[in-house]
Amino acid sequence: MSEEKTRDSAEGKEGESPGYAALSMNVVAASRTEEPTEEVERTSRAWLLLVAVLAVAAAIAWGASLTRNAHPGDAAEQRLQQRVRALPEFTSGLILRTRYLAGNRARLDFSPGARAGDEETRGTLREATKAVMAILIEERPGRDLYIDAYQKEMKIGEAEYRTKSTLVSPDRKPAADIVVMFAGDEEGGMKEALSSGGRTVGNR
Repeated sequence: MSEEKTRDSAEGKEGESPGYAALSMNVVAASRTEEPTEEVERTSRAWLLLVAVLAVAAAIAWGASLTRNAHPGDAAEQRLQQRVRALPEFTSGLILRTRYLAGNRARLDFSPGARAGDEETRGTLREATKAVMAILIEERPGRDLYIDAYQKEMKIGEAEYRTKSTLVSPDRKPAADIVVMFAGDEEGGMKEALSSGGRTVGNR
């Protein structure tokens, strides 16, 4: 009887030992799966590098934009004012002054006596604004341009020019894509800007 008990006891211990060993192996395996693999680490480094490159590129582009559109300086300012003074709209007193706000933007001051609320007067203001924009296009080539029109300290209109877009007149001749908008204009002045023909996009 003692030999049978000893044998049963030994068999029982041997039967239990695989279970303990398997449990021990499972614990080790679970702890290993929590650790990041080399592939995950490489992917994380690649994403961080990509984000860093994009951030640097955005900073460079932003800096270049600021430099490109910085105020062009006193000499350019004087040249712009001299050319605007030669316009009939200046000699008549309709235009008071023009000055750069940035390398791609100018402020145009009209006489406070001009009745901007009158439709006919707005047409005159619009043509004067286009004349100033034509000067800016020659003075500041290769960039989109903007004009803010004022009477005293009230903004009454604005204009924009797209350098990579052209308007096509009814006789199929290209024209500068200048859009002028004044307070009170129907459809924001867009209808007149496009009335001369269709709009095409392309390098000029």
